[in-house]
Amino acid sequence: MEQGILKIALNYIERGWFVIPLNLGEKWIDSTLGNRLNWDGITQTEEEIRRWLEIEPNLNIGIRMKESGLTVLDIDHPEHLKKKTDEFERCPTVMTPKGWHHYYTASPDDVSGQLWTEEGLFLGDFLAPSQPPWREYHQAYVVAPPSVVNNHLYQWIEPPVSSLISSRPTPPAVPLGPVPDWIRGLIRIPDEPPRSWVDGPDEGEYGYDDKWDEDDDYLFYGPDVDPDEEFEEGEEVDDERSD
Repeated sequence: MEQGILKIALNYIERGWFVIPLNLGEKWIDSTLGNRLNWDGITQTEEEIRRWLEIEPNLNIGIRMKESGLTVLDIDHPEHLKKKTDEFERCPTVMTPKGWHHYYTASPDDVSGQLWTEEGLFLGDFLAPSQPPWREYHQAYVVAPPSVVNNHLYQWIEPPVSSLISSRPTPPAVPLGPVPDWIRGLIRIPDEPPRSWVDGPDEGEYGYDDKWDEDDDYLFYGPDVDPDEEFEEGEEVDDERSD
């Protein structure tokens, strides 16, 4: 598994994507792993990634939006997207345990938010280089293939380069493109953190670097929470997240 992760992680950085380490089987990095890897959250080199894998051969990896120049559409509820499915143009796509990650070239104006249909149905998260004012000091990222969370593999089904996947026959590579206008029309930027954007395991530390996604893979949250679900004050939330 180490060689597979290494090959793919190096492919990502060759493309100019910023790779981050994540805990084994999880969607975040906590301070324990961060300290073991001596990870500063700022630099990434081939030597550094090789060192990570010497320390933790089976760690998960993520891709951070800002340094990578990427925006990712994280669809957690594909059943709410049926009316729009035919409008999707091919783009680099990852299959996640609950849906898909659609990769696009970021625009300077892209700000992370949520996606809602015209009918008011929640689709997922819009992860971008810039964050809302109340998250301006944090950064969005996604869990990247070949990471595994809750025994579910993140895998490319429309790869940006064919060498990123091992299935046969290998699908042709799909180039990155801009976010479609119809998707931009569904973006909503909350005035305050939604219930789904709770923080990771180490509040104020590495956990904040987690994507802010609902129950998929993320900006900076911890438990799986549906934004439409009501919670009683003091009610505990299941800490297990499955993307």
